[in-house]
Amino acid sequence: MLDGNNVKLAREKMGLTQRELASRIGVSVRSVQAYECLGSLPRGKRLDLLASVLNVSISYLYGEDADSVDEGKKQFRFNGDMLADNLLQSATFIFSGGSLSDANKDALMHALQDVYWDSKKDNRKYAPKKQ
Repeated sequence: MLDGNNVKLAREKMGLTQRELASRIGVSVRSVQAYECLGSLPRGKRLDLLASVLNVSISYLYGEDADSVDEGKKQFRFNGDMLADNLLQSATFIFSGGSLSDANKDALMHALQDVYWDSKKDNRKYAPKKQ
């Protein structure tokens, strides 16, 4: 079950209306309302798309705190290197041969940079203080 409040907060932080978010992820406004009010789960790959458009992690959408995310990483042997490789392969395809316009490629690059810097800032909050 999604944390509907986190979905709404992330949408508002991005400056999107429910209608704009619905359009970006290819669902009805009613579906977005269900995510926010009822915690309904998006179908298929829409959850990944929702997190991407809102520039948040899926963990955030579920309302998981840093401790539960860390525990999940340990349990499932989280492999950041593998994910980075997959991201680079996908980015190579998108930027070199995909059908995105130059403006959309620029927007994607800015979004990736924003995710990086936001994640770095968030990680500082949870990292142990150096002594």
